[in-house]
Amino acid sequence: TQTLGRVLRRPTWFPLPVWGARLALGEMADELLLASVRVVPRRLTEAGFSFRWPELEPALREILQAR
Repeated sequence: TQTLGRVLRRPTWFPLPVWGARLALGEMADELLLASVRVVPRRLTEAGFSFRWPELEPALREILQAR
C-alpha cells in the first residue's frame, strides 16, 4: 500500500483493511496480500534470468505510466 501510494503520489493514511481483502479475494487474500514474505526467485536467477524491474516501485511506475 505504501509503495503504491508513493508511486501515485497519494497519501496512504488507511492501509487495506483485512476484512476488505478477505471479502474481495476470499482465502487467497491471506496468501497473496496479507502475508509478509520476502520472495527470492533463486532458480530463475541461477538460470541466468534477469528481471526488467527487480523491485516493486519501478515496476509500478512503468505500468501506471503506460496508462
